[in-house]
Amino acid sequence: MTTSARTLLGVTLVDGGANVALFSSTAERVEFCTFDDDGNEHRTELQHRTGYTFHEIVPGVAVGTRYGFRVHGAWDPARACATTAPSSCSTRTPRRSTARTSGARPCSATT
Repeated sequence: MTTSARTLLGVTLVDGGANVALFSSTAERVEFCTFDDDGNEHRTELQHRTGYTFHEIVPGVAVGTRYGFRVHGAWDPARACATTAPSSCSTRTPRRSTARTSGARPCSATT
């Protein structure tokens, strides 16, 4: 595997897993969550941060893996500052991308 890239926002499949990158100017930390067939959640903290982009290579992610994000930080909707509510995690499923890596945007389709 390679090192994570902050420039490929979203979930981009790489050999052996996925490059995961999420931009947030208000997050204090970000967790990438995967879900097994029984609905159990498995969390991986995105430990690399460049500017406002959190990124990490997450092994084992493949086409069809259900995933979501937990974004931790200030929760003050009245001041337009709202990260993920403590108990919520939205889910998505990665699909195989046919995009070229040279200048093309990564594919990260929702289910």
